[in-house]
Amino acid sequence: RDAVENSLPANIAICAAAVADYCVEKPDQQQQKSNGGLDIQLTEKPDILHTIAQHKNRPDFVVGFAAETEHVVKYAKEKRLKKSCDAIVANKVGDADNPVFGTDTNSVYWITQTEEEYYNSLSKSDVADMITNKVIDHFNVEQKENVA
Repeated sequence: RDAVENSLPANIAICAAAVADYCVEKPDQQQQKSNGGLDIQLTEKPDILHTIAQHKNRPDFVVGFAAETEHVVKYAKEKRLKKSCDAIVANKVGDADNPVFGTDTNSVYWITQTEEEYYNSLSKSDVADMITNKVIDHFNVEQKENVA
């Protein structure tokens, strides 16, 4: 989070999905022996996407990702609002029909305040191109509106 905040201001932030939402609160200094159970406390990790989207030097356009196991569009729309970002790229994970991890393709939704578009079975490179083009389109429209 500190490294991201130190990189501001920026025009665009595209924040990858969190690797983990929780971490061990106080890691043991010694190995825990196998005795039938673990005694660990978890704490929530800092939310970099929300931090950036609320920052005083907020980028002009903030994109987040949502990997969902159900109700993909509904949860992605809620996340976009909760995290205060401009766009969410959402996909369903854990689905035998659309395995995401370990494959070269992905099916995703692009969701903004005014858009909800589905892209079926794109190469991951094409997903990156789509995101890039959407961000470019955003700035082109914004520039035209400022000139008019």
